[in-house]
Amino acid sequence: MLNKFTDNRFTFRNKALGISLILLVFVHAPFLVLAQTKKVEIQSDSSSFNRGNDPSVYTDNSVLNEGTWIKLGITETGIYKLTYSDLQQYGLQPSAIDPRNLAIYGNGGSMLPELNSAFRYDDLFENAVLVVGEEDGVFNENDVLLFYALNTVNWKWQNNRFIHEINYYSDTNFYFLTVKNDVGKRIQQQTQPSAEPLRETEYFLDYQHHENDLENLILSGKEWFGEEMSKSHPELQFSFQFPNRVTNRPVRFEIDIAGRSITETFNFSVSSNGQIIVNPLPFQQLSIGNSTHAREVYQNLTFNSEDDNFTFAITIDAENDNSEAWLNFIRINTWRKLIYEGTQLQFSNPDLTMENGIGRYKLSGIPEQVYLWDITEPLLPKSQEYILNGNQLEFKAFSDTLRHFIAFEASNAFSVENFKVISNQNLHAITSCDMLIVAHPDFIAQAEELAGVHYTDDGLQSIVVNINDIYNEFGSGKADISAIRDFVRMVYLKSNQQLKYLLLFGDGSYDYKNRIPNNTNFISTYQASGSLVETQSFVSDDYFGLLDQIEGLEMFGILDIGIGRFPVSTKEDAQVMVEKVKSYLLAGAEQNGEWRNNITFMADDADSNLHFNQAETLSQDVDTAFANLNIRKIYLDSYKRTVVPGGYRYPDANNSILSQIEEGSLIVNYTGHGGITGLSDEKVFTIGEIENLSNHNKLPFFITATCEFSRFDNPGFVSAGERLLLNPTGGAIALMTTTRLAFAHSNFAVNRRVYDAMFENNRQQIRRLGDIIRMSKNPTSTYIYNFVLLGDPALRLAYPKYKVEVTEFNGTSPSLTDTLGAMSEVVLKGQIVDQNEQLVSDFNGYLYPKMFDKKSKFKTLANDGASLAAFFSYFEKLIYKGKVSVKEGQFELRYMIPKDIAYQFGQAKLSFYAVDTTNYSDAGGYFNELVVGGFDDTVNQDQNGPEIEMYINEPGFKNGDYSSPNPVVFIQLNDPQGIHFLGNSIGRDIVLTYEGTESKQYQLNHYFETSLDAFDQGTIRFNLHDLAAGSHRLNLKAWDLHNNSSEFEIWFKVDQTASIAITELSNRPNPFSSSTEFVFQHNKPDQPLKVTIDIFNQMGGRVTQFTRETQSSGVLSSPIKWDGTRSDGSKLPAGLYVYNVQIEDEGGNVFNASQRLIILPLKE
Repeated sequence: MLNKFTDNRFTFRNKALGISLILLVFVHAPFLVLAQTKKVEIQSDSSSFNRGNDPSVYTDNSVLNEGTWIKLGITETGIYKLTYSDLQQYGLQPSAIDPRNLAIYGNGGSMLPELNSAFRYDDLFENAVLVVGEEDGVFNENDVLLFYALNTVNWKWQNNRFIHEINYYSDTNFYFLTVKNDVGKRIQQQTQPSAEPLRETEYFLDYQHHENDLENLILSGKEWFGEEMSKSHPELQFSFQFPNRVTNRPVRFEIDIAGRSITETFNFSVSSNGQIIVNPLPFQQLSIGNSTHAREVYQNLTFNSEDDNFTFAITIDAENDNSEAWLNFIRINTWRKLIYEGTQLQFSNPDLTMENGIGRYKLSGIPEQVYLWDITEPLLPKSQEYILNGNQLEFKAFSDTLRHFIAFEASNAFSVENFKVISNQNLHAITSCDMLIVAHPDFIAQAEELAGVHYTDDGLQSIVVNINDIYNEFGSGKADISAIRDFVRMVYLKSNQQLKYLLLFGDGSYDYKNRIPNNTNFISTYQASGSLVETQSFVSDDYFGLLDQIEGLEMFGILDIGIGRFPVSTKEDAQVMVEKVKSYLLAGAEQNGEWRNNITFMADDADSNLHFNQAETLSQDVDTAFANLNIRKIYLDSYKRTVVPGGYRYPDANNSILSQIEEGSLIVNYTGHGGITGLSDEKVFTIGEIENLSNHNKLPFFITATCEFSRFDNPGFVSAGERLLLNPTGGAIALMTTTRLAFAHSNFAVNRRVYDAMFENNRQQIRRLGDIIRMSKNPTSTYIYNFVLLGDPALRLAYPKYKVEVTEFNGTSPSLTDTLGAMSEVVLKGQIVDQNEQLVSDFNGYLYPKMFDKKSKFKTLANDGASLAAFFSYFEKLIYKGKVSVKEGQFELRYMIPKDIAYQFGQAKLSFYAVDTTNYSDAGGYFNELVVGGFDDTVNQDQNGPEIEMYINEPGFKNGDYSSPNPVVFIQLNDPQGIHFLGNSIGRDIVLTYEGTESKQYQLNHYFETSLDAFDQGTIRFNLHDLAAGSHRLNLKAWDLHNNSSEFEIWFKVDQTASIAITELSNRPNPFSSSTEFVFQHNKPDQPLKVTIDIFNQMGGRVTQFTRETQSSGVLSSPIKWDGTRSDGSKLPAGLYVYNVQIEDEGGNVFNASQRLIILPLKE
């Protein structure tokens, strides 16, 4: 049965490059994979050029660029035939084809070399074929095309025997059929040499193997193992047939096998037809916790036998149930007679190889219509001249190299069992771009959207490429990871190294061949060679960025480009990542904030303070080099540890981590133990908590210097790191993270390099993530490969664009600041400057300044026996926080130092964040050239507490008024000394006491918002919920910075039928020209409301009316948009208008409120 394939096309045009790429999306219908054959043929090296660092060696266009192409899948080495009916099934019209133009392309079946300088074909290579009956220029029904094809097992002559190498990436090899515009390449005749042979033979050396890849023992690395043996299943048997074997020559037998036991040393042995050929050999016992998962044993031996057929029995003598063994492979070399028995016969004889020599081959059992091809060069076979005498065939051939031949008849040629018609493509036409996005067909649309996002954001030129196109054009159809690297290298060289970034848009897997259920090998990744020692096995995307000529082999080299990956396995996950990047890059009120000035360091306990010390070193590096970042430290050992069944926990530390993430940090950096389910042995920041994060507008960049937190290539489990990245409501924007077991010293080394590479030379702009990881991982090593970037390599962190600098401090130069004491006044002036220290005069918006008292000191608790008590400090205590206007890039602020400070003298710090409310550009900065301590004796201490105004729902409130069960409390506080609201003084909090059906106290510090340009006043809005019917009393207590308090009390009644009310009605923007949005606050949350808006001109005449249905979860209404038109769609003239908003609730209660708006003339 033939397997057909559906082909859908996407066309992506890169305007900047002026090229179009045809992107193919193949509906999953994989080629039929037949049982692996035991007999395959040799791949030889070619004498063609090696690709170096010269882009001119690449063709300008792929052969796939034009014409009709059929992709053929084969699984067995030998001669294949294409018949008239085959061509019809491929959708061709054989009778309309000139058979002389038929051509087969393909590059063989072995894996591409990892070393860049090693030979590989640049594009698909045309093979020599034979078309029987092509002479008349018509493909008739009896005509046939014959070609030699290799499967994916590569055999080569090494150390006096043939050895095999399976293809890690594919069990199916592919060839490509097309009809050219000219004559195709045909098999040439190879004549016999005229001289007499020095040697002759009637024998050939045959070879077979058994290797069945069923299980990856540690879910890592390229090596898979086959059939399993155990105490209950102690024996395996395998049979091989070698007809006409030369019995007077020994059989070479090789076996590779792995065994594991943590309770005993046990043996294995091998017999052939009942004869012991491998005496018992031990698998040494492994200790518990050993990083070696299993021990591998290899045996290479010869034995004598009179048999043609062999049954090999492998037996273990385990006594314990946990003892297991797995077969890797069996390989056999043995001599046979050159007797043709009606099937294809491939043969070679190493004994005939000699310098400048000629050998004679003698075959028997030959029919009249036999073909004999020299397949030493498998892509360019030749028709070997021979002499046939009866059924005896003999020929002479040069023997200066090991030659390979095949004898066959057209009738026993194999048929191609599966095919796919593919569309034209031309990746070789790509000559320049900044970023390549290699995407699985399922995610092409999302990848194109992301490319557009980057181009719009900063002009980054990206090209989206279908991974299957790469495999066709650079891997001869096979999903070889080196095809990806070779393609990337071509673009890198052709673009004169303009290419800087590679995004792999799709999840990866340790299973290249879809052997496990629900595999997620969308974009393959590089796996280490070994799969038995966990500390030596790794997964890495770095391979695709090792682009110099001498690099690539076994991951040798230095990264030339920055590489990231989106480990997505569904279209929904792909869209999540695109939306997160779009939102992160978006300039808007929701995305901006002081969180962009924050960095959080987290450290594990135990290990003699190793992780604590590393985190301290990192934080000191940042504090010294990037003082504008405000450091927060969450060290587990500084929190109380609790005992739970099965271990210990740090609940308070975990709450601090979650709170800090929700509050926001530009970077979160963790050092310590971890795994695929979370951080630390005490299980902090676990999967459940990660999935509940809702910090969508404050996404941090996570650096996790731990073990396998983000093991993205295990389809059986979605790691904590992946969930953190793919969380649609929050989590992280990207992670520089570990994927396997790692060592603390290498993690720490990379972590320090991250901060060395973080900023451009001007220290004002953060490099793109791809540049950071590239610079951090050079030089590299095995233990650094495990660090990967999960995220967009072209993304820059949301670090403020401009710099805030202080120009005047208390009337003098900032460099001449005097000591500030408690209750001192501070008057400060400053400005917003660009990277060149020039005033940004069009910056208009707000500055959010805050001042830290001297660094607070903390101490770890030595909770763990392997932890030591130690001190650490950071700027933690806030003594001022405000909101100030910025006009034309300049600002001025005034505030008071509170009475409650640490009176010892020391360095304090001012931190600034500013945002332009027009274009939402932002700025950050700091000022730390000031000393705080002692008491300002010149200040006259105030004795009066703050002035308090409090009401519910609306300003006209009077004691005893009625309210709904969900009232909104509004509070206004004023005091010339400022208000205590930062929560750093014991007993100085803003506290609301509720008395009703129960008594409650609410701390309102975090609800206090300082008034603009006024440190001495501010407001609070606080919602109460589900109050019962009856009387309720509220008491507010607040303090000023001189530690004076005041109280204020109101009371009200709750009635479920309370009238609806509107407050804070406005439209934004106002004035407007194109559209505006009406918003208001109301006291009917979670209820549907009918909103009617009437617009009146200055004469009182109604010019339009419109009605909307709305419902909001809080007291703030959903915006109602209006485009300034009448009901007939005509635009209202510019001018002043009055509008009335009427809302009606479910009970028919109505409330009206009015405001004014201005319509501006439309811009020409």
